[in-house]
Amino acid sequence: MSIKNLDIKQEYRTDTHPPLLFYIDCLTHCNRFDRAAGYFSSSGLSKAAQGFARFIHDDGKIRMVVSPDFEGKDYDVLKEKYPSNEKIIEMSLLNSIQQIEDEIHKNRFAVLAWLLEEGKLKIKIAVKVDEKGRLQNGIFHEKSGIFYNSSNDEEYVAFTGSPNETGGGLISNFETIDVFTSWNEHEKTRVESKMKHFEELWSNKTQSIEIHDLPSAVKKEIIRRKPITKPTKDFLEETDRFNPDFLRTSSIQIKKPQTPDYIEARDYQDEAVEKWLKNDCIGLFEMATGTGKTITALIAAVELTKSKDKLFTLVLVPSVSLVQQWKKECLNFSFSQIINVYKDNRTWTSEFQAVLNSYKLGNTKFPLIISTYTSFKKSKFQTLSKQIPDDSLLICDEVHHLGAKEAKNIIPENIVNRLGLSATPHRHFDESGTADILNYFNAIDEPTYKLDLRDAINMRALCEYYLHIHEVHLNEDEYENYIDITRQIAKRYAIIKGNFESSDTQLERLLIKRKGIINKATEKLQKVYEILGLIKNENGKVRFTLVYCPEGSDENDDSVLLEYGRMLGLRMNINFKYFVGSTSPADRKNILEDFANGKTDAILAMKCLDEGIDVKRTEVAILVASSTNPRQYIQRRGRVLRTHEDKLFAHIHDLFVLPPVSGGDIDQSIPGDEVDKINEVNKTLITQELRRLYEFATSALNFADNMKIIRNYCDSYGIKDYDQW
Repeated sequence: MSIKNLDIKQEYRTDTHPPLLFYIDCLTHCNRFDRAAGYFSSSGLSKAAQGFARFIHDDGKIRMVVSPDFEGKDYDVLKEKYPSNEKIIEMSLLNSIQQIEDEIHKNRFAVLAWLLEEGKLKIKIAVKVDEKGRLQNGIFHEKSGIFYNSSNDEEYVAFTGSPNETGGGLISNFETIDVFTSWNEHEKTRVESKMKHFEELWSNKTQSIEIHDLPSAVKKEIIRRKPITKPTKDFLEETDRFNPDFLRTSSIQIKKPQTPDYIEARDYQDEAVEKWLKNDCIGLFEMATGTGKTITALIAAVELTKSKDKLFTLVLVPSVSLVQQWKKECLNFSFSQIINVYKDNRTWTSEFQAVLNSYKLGNTKFPLIISTYTSFKKSKFQTLSKQIPDDSLLICDEVHHLGAKEAKNIIPENIVNRLGLSATPHRHFDESGTADILNYFNAIDEPTYKLDLRDAINMRALCEYYLHIHEVHLNEDEYENYIDITRQIAKRYAIIKGNFESSDTQLERLLIKRKGIINKATEKLQKVYEILGLIKNENGKVRFTLVYCPEGSDENDDSVLLEYGRMLGLRMNINFKYFVGSTSPADRKNILEDFANGKTDAILAMKCLDEGIDVKRTEVAILVASSTNPRQYIQRRGRVLRTHEDKLFAHIHDLFVLPPVSGGDIDQSIPGDEVDKINEVNKTLITQELRRLYEFATSALNFADNMKIIRNYCDSYGIKDYDQW
């Protein structure tokens, strides 16, 4: 690729578009480089030599103008001791060539020495002089450079600014550079001016600056440090990689990822991957929760790497817990260069940028970024993600998150290899967002691969389960509030003409408020106590149990959670742990580990453990509060159906709150002209509730018993055609 095809910005700043990125891009696409900057030292030269290694095996030339460090007491001593400028310069430069301890810098210095001896690198020394030609204190401060592409005489890139070749300017310090390109008519004269100034500098025609050839003694001292034989490409690849301090990791991945020996892919996983590859590596896997979507996706990634020398992979997930879970699995698949992106990792931006830079140089072959969707939407991430190459791989776990308004506007359209994962890719009440997702993953007509729950159970990818339906009644106060809100819903419902999918915020608030009454029904606490008592009587102990607790009145209200916690801990004497939004990543990891090995008997979860978290040992799930959104209850069912060698069956307890049957009390408490409206609203919403029970019942071992219960409810509310759900 020519230098003209690079995405070159007009300005590079450390906080937005790091200068180092520009430097690497241009250096790897040019065959001539002129540079005026920095002071002469062994460490400065070794850092300047980063990226130079490719010139050893390629035709290319580098010209550098550097300056001795004429500041401080050392210069005064040299000036008194030696009479000529040449000798002062020579001794100052020799004194600057010190022993280099760092292996990477030592190798880079060796590369520089080889280039110098072969004539591919020329160095001249710039010093400040007065009108009489006497040396002056200080160093030559001009900082500029020009990249050339000699295959096209019209392609030049010039820059000026603060970075210097000591390394600090390009990497550590906050720096800014301005960039000009020859093919931009408005900038062409600026480029030509920079080229002219450098030629004048190189030819010793710059006022107040005196140019000297590199002293022969200094050149010999540098060349003395070169390797005996010409460096191999493997040596150069290691030499050109980034300083571990900058990368914040010393790992470098050249070996390709591979599926671990202990994983034997199931037939359906092989089929899914095969279909994805045949679909040009674009697709969506709609697979039942617990069937191994993560493993299937990583098998697909490994298959893709078999046809590539390098691959940049980006994985998006909905939570920090899933970031950690994905990282664990990726390490098993021999991905070693992994960056976790979430708010508590305060170094992710520099790590991300470093991996991008290293990938561009070819040092890291298979880097992998795992980010939460929340971090993905941030401006910092979006700035960095624009540098991700087109021929990368994007994996979106729980892909329905990508259809959210703030996410779908920043979907990376440039990435050509895409894989979406979800048991429920369709967004609740969001046809537009769903269509965007399906279109992005080329799955408008059908998913690339689909595995439903019943098939997964038949394949023994998931375990069999029993469904237990528990009816709960509202008390008088809850019932009155329920009726009052239902009356308001009915009025609003009439206004929007029954369109419950309408984006009506007032209706939405009312529905949430009424759902809160159902979810937090007082009788539920006693019902859970009774359920746990039955489990304890049958099994001797409550173990491997998830309890999904109702939410409080707002995100800061944990009173309901604590009430259930007191019941579990004090009344039932159950060893349990809370698992909520504020639970730290480290605590989440420990809680899940203790739960899996039996140290913790139960987990009390609120707004968590819905998506993707692997809790294989779970045998019992008590759904105290459920959404009408299929995604949530399907995900929650998936938590309990994962297979385990010590688990024969799973048990799901669903607490189901119903408003009163039409007639009787409801007729007496509401004016007659509103009864029909309220009954219609109740019927619509109860249908949604019963759909959940029906969904659970169809695959349960006790299907027949549960269908009798569901039919009775349907008959009571005049709901027909339920057998076609």
